[in-house]
Amino acid sequence: MSSSSMSRLKRANQQQVTRYFYEHGSATKQELEATLGLSLPTITQHLHELENSGIIAMTGLNDSTGGRRAQRYAFASRVRIAIGASIRRHQVTCCAVDLHGSTIASSTQGIALNASDPSYYQEIDAVISNFAHGIQSNEHQILGVAFAIQGLVSADGQRITFGNIMGDTGVTIEQLAGDIGYPSTMIHDSDASAMAELWFDRTINDATLLYLERRIGGAVIMGGALYRGRGLTSGTVEHMTLVPHGRLCYCGHRGCVDPYCSPETLMHRGESMEHAFVTIHQAQHHRDRTDSVSRLREFNRWLDHIASTITNMRMVIASDVILGGEASRFLNEDDMQILKHNVLAHSPFADSFTLKRSLCIPNQGIVGAALRLISPYVKALCGEAHG
Repeated sequence: MSSSSMSRLKRANQQQVTRYFYEHGSATKQELEATLGLSLPTITQHLHELENSGIIAMTGLNDSTGGRRAQRYAFASRVRIAIGASIRRHQVTCCAVDLHGSTIASSTQGIALNASDPSYYQEIDAVISNFAHGIQSNEHQILGVAFAIQGLVSADGQRITFGNIMGDTGVTIEQLAGDIGYPSTMIHDSDASAMAELWFDRTINDATLLYLERRIGGAVIMGGALYRGRGLTSGTVEHMTLVPHGRLCYCGHRGCVDPYCSPETLMHRGESMEHAFVTIHQAQHHRDRTDSVSRLREFNRWLDHIASTITNMRMVIASDVILGGEASRFLNEDDMQILKHNVLAHSPFADSFTLKRSLCIPNQGIVGAALRLISPYVKALCGEAHG
């Protein structure tokens, strides 16, 4: 066997061993030998190399069964971590994510938006740098920083190409993260949320996703992978025309999905989103009251707009639908059934599909952004079947 073939075989064996640890958490040499079919000397060599690199660590000895107690090793999921960050009008939120996608630390700090002032980005850099320094155990631990952006970004993740919400169109990663000191990239926040869906639910194959945030978002998953399309604009359902010549959208056009499906349309002056939904669900039990009638009319109109949006999405991609975002957490099962009924009523075809809630994990878009960095690292570590 040639030296290059030997090298490839060794790499494949090491990925196989690493993959076992990644998926099962811990193992002994004997368990690896019985499961993977590798020789004990080969396993010993790989364990030695993985332990030296910090990818696994010895955690103790198995209980004695009469012979010599076997050493047990475990995967070190924090040997590398990635930081996801989100910038909003009044705050910056950071999450540190380990190799299994678990959030190990998070922080939110108030910073008022001032996209035209260079010192604003310096302040953001300082917040993220301080967060990173507070969690890292060595200078090589952090893979990088990924920003979940409320807008579209270039294919290389280096520039915001459409940032009307925050007024940051044209801002580059150099401006945003020039002083952080870690590799940095940007990703559309809806795409980042979809990446988290895929990471934590490997059963998803084809799906359209609608995120009911204060600013609507969407994404498309095809063949178990995020489909971003030409110009990375696939899934931007928020700017599909829903009502021609209708309400003004922040993009400058009229009648887009966003001003009709945003949960802000349900929130009366001074109300939180949670309070708005509590009030709506209370009104469902007091339908004879004048204020309940008005509130339910607003809610039913909102549900119908969402149903029309989902129907339009499914006319292009006939897939299951995942409903996420802040507002989805407040929809009860009756609401979901009404929504699905309305979708089917709008559809010209006798079609069946699954409508389900998103994972709705805390800071999902920020975690998904960090996974943009975690995923290729895990793939390299364990092989293409993972990450």
